[in-house]
Amino acid sequence: MLERFTAEELKEKYGEISSAAHEKGTPIIITKDDKEDLVVLDPKRYNQLLKLLQESTKKAQAATAAAEAAASAPVVPQGLLAVEEAVKRRAAMTTAAPKGGYAIETEKLTKMFGSFTAVDAVSMHVKYGAIYGLVGKNGAGKTTLMRMLLGLSIPTDGEMMLLERRGVDLDTVRRRTGAIIENPTFYKDMTVYENLAIRAQLIGLSSPKEKIREVLELVRLQDHVNMKAGSLSEGMRQSLGIAAALLGDPELLILDEPINALDPQAIANIREILIQVSAKGVSVLISSHILSELEKIATDYGILVNGKLVKEISAEEIVAQKIDLEAEFLRLANQ
Repeated sequence: MLERFTAEELKEKYGEISSAAHEKGTPIIITKDDKEDLVVLDPKRYNQLLKLLQESTKKAQAATAAAEAAASAPVVPQGLLAVEEAVKRRAAMTTAAPKGGYAIETEKLTKMFGSFTAVDAVSMHVKYGAIYGLVGKNGAGKTTLMRMLLGLSIPTDGEMMLLERRGVDLDTVRRRTGAIIENPTFYKDMTVYENLAIRAQLIGLSSPKEKIREVLELVRLQDHVNMKAGSLSEGMRQSLGIAAALLGDPELLILDEPINALDPQAIANIREILIQVSAKGVSVLISSHILSELEKIATDYGILVNGKLVKEISAEEIVAQKIDLEAEFLRLANQ
């Protein structure tokens, strides 16, 4: 026995209709999932069904075209997208005009421990106003390199310049450098404010109250001034470390793995702090093995592999050459 359906009933019963006869009152075959049913059309509903068929065909063609376009489009690495966004944000920022030359420059800087070469003839160039991401696996020599820059370790060979000063002038320049090497240390039983007040005394800061308030607001610890340092979370301790490093209005900031082991919110907070600091003209050298985070802020990169600086590249070059930085790092690290 033949069944009769209106166009609305057909749509509800069969969904997308794949084929039908085109004459009023003519029995049609509707095919769905390899199953066929014989249907007699209500002539009054024919035009509605025909319109439904046409719309269905257009949708199917559009979906096919979209799928083909998506399949043929080149896949852009997420890291490259992050670098592109960082470059755009940097271009839109109001920054202090960078000087020519380099805030940090080394020439074949080397550190050996016995027969082991921890840093191997590194020639590095950190531009004024840059956020220079020093990338490397654990044990690549990042911390040793930074310790030499800060005078905490004596080089075996090579030379270095900080803020275009070298030799005996380095001690003076280092007073204009803020740093966190490995984990920042504080007096756990003292408050956030008390720890910064002691730091201000050590560096000879006059009228420290206003400066302490300023750096606490920058690192978003202004509501925690009376909290004991021992009660702070890992992310808050790192933020306090950055606040201490910024107390003396440094021209250069050297940070060793400041986002290691932090939760996503703490990482985001420190990322924004570094962007603001850089916007004021401070040159930043930051080491990390978390490449995905450096891609969001760095203006330049140095890739350190087994103590050797194997590549230096700017964010603009990465975008222009469409380089997948993670793939490039893995290629260089596994050569």
